[in-house]
Amino acid sequence: MNVRIRFFAGAKEIAGAEQLTIEMQSPSTIGDLRVKLTELREEFQQVASSLLFAIGTDYVTNSFVIEPDCEVVCFPPVSGG
Repeated sequence: MNVRIRFFAGAKEIAGAEQLTIEMQSPSTIGDLRVKLTELREEFQQVASSLLFAIGTDYVTNSFVIEPDCEVVCFPPVSGG
């Protein structure tokens, strides 16, 4: 299945693109996607455990099952002051 990933902030810099479409086995979880990202770009290994993922406006956890042709948003933790 194809999964579209939109990247923001530091995750976009690591990905080298604002959006990627990658092929995943079906079914796959956000945890599987996290591993796949580290396989695609070695730089993701340093931040993979802290990346946040969302579908629509909802944050999702590693156990969330990704639907085919879904768009996943990926970004580093947000901090403010």
